Amino acid sequence: MRFIVGGAALVGVGCYLMPLMWFLYNGVRLRLDALAIPPTWRSTLTIESLVAVLGSSDAQHALFNSLLVALLATMGSLLFGVPAAYSLSTLPRRSAAARSFLLLTNAVVPPISLLIPLYLLLRQFGLLESRLALSFVHVGLTVGIVVVFLEPVFRSLPRRVHEMAALDGLSPASVVWRVLIPLSLSGVLMAGAIVFVLSWGEYTMASMTAGGRSQTLPVLLPSLVQVTGTRWGEAAVLSFLTFLPLGLLALLGPSLFRRVRASSAARSEWTGES
Repeated sequence: MRFIVGGAALVGVGCYLMPLMWFLYNGVRLRLDALAIPPTWRSTLTIESLVAVLGSSDAQHALFNSLLVALLATMGSLLFGVPAAYSLSTLPRRSAAARSFLLLTNAVVPPISLLIPLYLLLRQFGLLESRLALSFVHVGLTVGIVVVFLEPVFRSLPRRVHEMAALDGLSPASVVWRVLIPLSLSGVLMAGAIVFVLSWGEYTMASMTAGGRSQTLPVLLPSLVQVTGTRWGEAAVLSFLTFLPLGLLALLGPSLFRRVRASSAARSEWTGES
């Protein structure tokens, strides 16, 4: 039975990562081979598209902007989401569930429905084409996910931990940063990875606020479709770079998530016995 489950999981991960491998393969093959009819797997490999992307100033700026925005959005979401999750974990379960549901509705709102109000607001303050403004927008879209993900993780911690920290004279902020985060580090890392991937590949808000030297990878991709033809090799390389964090999360996420569940279950069992 374990062999069947493992085989099914391996097939699922392989199907999920197939687009990543397809992007990579098309990025290192000749354009004529990529457009051949009927399609062929045999091709002459070349690194021309890879060199063109890495040597392009637009691609370099887009890669840097995507990395910077994703890191700022991750840090901002954790900065606001971790204390909020801790606060909810101290409330009765039913009350916390209602508040978590309200926060989660913010995460499932279609971003395009917020496009015009946010555009007018950012234009009013002169923040269009600002990487910092895009990071704040991503924080607003993802902080609810962090809270909903971490609230049960913090709740699984024994109440004795909070009481002992309070007896040691720690403030609520110190309890969060010096006690809860080290004890729930795998859960915090998992939440941060989810936010990073969501911010890295976000297009709708980035297309509104990012332009010129502040555009991100998803915004740069459509510019490769030109009147003279589509630059398929470079598009495949950029697609690979855009999809890469999601592929890594698919590979590393299950083991990290199992670690989160195992640690939460162990803490719950310890609480029940004590």
